[in-house]
Amino acid sequence: SHWLPDGARRTFPAVPVVCVGGNHEVYDRHLDAMIPVLEREGNPIPASPQAAVDQRGTYFLQRQAVQIGDVRVLGCTFWTGFRLFPGRRTQAMKACRGQVDDYQRIHHLRARRRLRPRDTDRYHRASAAWLRRELAGAPEARATVIVTHHAPSPRSIDPRYTEDLTSAAFVARRERLVRETGAALWIHGHVHASFDYQIGRTRVVSNPRGHPGENPSFRPGLAIEV
Repeated sequence: SHWLPDGARRTFPAVPVVCVGGNHEVYDRHLDAMIPVLEREGNPIPASPQAAVDQRGTYFLQRQAVQIGDVRVLGCTFWTGFRLFPGRRTQAMKACRGQVDDYQRIHHLRARRRLRPRDTDRYHRASAAWLRRELAGAPEARATVIVTHHAPSPRSIDPRYTEDLTSAAFVARRERLVRETGAALWIHGHVHASFDYQIGRTRVVSNPRGHPGENPSFRPGLAIEV
């Protein structure tokens, strides 16, 4: 897991970097045990906005927030609730458990078994509740940015996979939550395809490099002003 903060520091040495964990960080590991390890590898969350700018550090956020200048950044893995296909949630959970590597290669430490869709559904609901609480009591900031690994809207499904039940492990149906946040920007990954669209006041962007040659729409120099 050391590549996460170290690679970010090498790639972006002059600016603060925010990271959230994805699913691959915990492959062949216990999910419960890895989160504290990843948190330790990132810098501690600074006490003041200016500290974040001065440190130019890397911040690993797992249901945590950091203020960088006058922009507040909230981050979490997010996971999904398997409600992508209305009326087919049970089928989607079954398909994902059988076909998605997350449920073969990630372990649940306390339950001493492999991860199950009901576990990630619980993590997803906890993350959505955390976002609502955090935004309700948010300190003043000029803009809010949300960073998640999993996507918050069906609009982030690659057209090749719109009818694939396993897309329910990649994308959540959370447009209402996106609107409620009023965030200037919601950044996500996981889907290995580029997206840029608007939900209410929030711009939703995915710009993943993916595997070599996988995403010809990747923009390495993409900069977004909020």
